[in-house]
Amino acid sequence: PAPTPASIQISRTKSLYAYPSRPASASYSPKMASRPFNARDADIVLSSSDGMQFRVYKNIVELASPVIAAKLSSPPNAAERRFSVIGSLRCLSLPESSQTLAVLLKICYPTDEKLPNDLHTLHLALLSAKHYQMEKAIRVLKEALMARKDDVSVAPELLYAVACRCDLQDLAAAAAKRTLRTGTSFTDAMFNTFERYNLSAGSVQRLLSYQKRCRAAARYVVGPQWRTQLES
Repeated sequence: PAPTPASIQISRTKSLYAYPSRPASASYSPKMASRPFNARDADIVLSSSDGMQFRVYKNIVELASPVIAAKLSSPPNAAERRFSVIGSLRCLSLPESSQTLAVLLKICYPTDEKLPNDLHTLHLALLSAKHYQMEKAIRVLKEALMARKDDVSVAPELLYAVACRCDLQDLAAAAAKRTLRTGTSFTDAMFNTFERYNLSAGSVQRLLSYQKRCRAAARYVVGPQWRTQLES
């Protein structure tokens, strides 16, 4: 059977900054998000790490996320840098990029917006949805990632890395099976992907062990006359 990675406790900092959305020294002028996140009658502003401002309805956001609801219900504190005021609206600064926030808000809002196809964006959105305890977003994003398990346009090592980071055991198992079709055990591209996603040594070792067991089983099944070709 394919391996199922152990539950991975992902720190907030690691999950957000494994791929920095912008250089630390970068500075952005505020920009307004597109419809439907530019409502004139909005009662709260969410600001992303790259300066995008989402004018949204507080009740929708609070219903979607108890974590954000708790932040918004707390009294303004001058010592807290996460709050500011834009016009007459309270603005909550969040560490996610505008791309990630847009995905989360599209799921929360009663609109028929399509999710992006980019696997990396979906994985970042799922990590943030887990942090903010957004149950609907977690379910929708898990389904979107699972739908890619047989997508040949996605490299199996990328799928495996994303699955491990998001603790999606069934997706990791499917991705591990697909790595057997690559013809080689491990390549530089695989290791680069695993390093890029800060994959744990345990997850990499489980994949190596799984590949080794599968190849040993294949050699046993086909018999001695084919072993040389399988081992080459």
